[in-house]
Amino acid sequence: MVSYKTASNNRVLRHASSGQALIEIVVASAALMLVLFGIVLSVQFALSSVIISKNKTQSVYLAREGLELVRARRDAQGWNFSSHAYPTVAPPFTRVISVSKRDDTATVTSTVTWKAGSTQYLTELQTALTNWR
Repeated sequence: MVSYKTASNNRVLRHASSGQALIEIVVASAALMLVLFGIVLSVQFALSSVIISKNKTQSVYLAREGLELVRARRDAQGWNFSSHAYPTVAPPFTRVISVSKRDDTATVTSTVTWKAGSTQYLTELQTALTNWR
């Protein structure tokens, strides 16, 4: 608040600056909200990145496990194995194991897919097995 005295009657005139204070409060509140919004977005992005990274790591382990399942079946049953009847995995993952035989070599592909939000992810590992017996 600003005070002025006039020369004619020594009256004090007061000029209120409350409108300016209101504008300052609105601007400061808007700036604070923008900063908080940025922090919330950063935390949300970090959390989603951690979840996606965890799922990528888990999908690699599931794909490796698929290759090892076929290798173990080949070792137990001999060369007469196929890509059928392998254990499934828990959601959100889906694993498909395919075996392609040619002469004494089998190409085994283990594909793990999952969906996070609207994005479809895929991990695919491949190995070659031979008829070593």
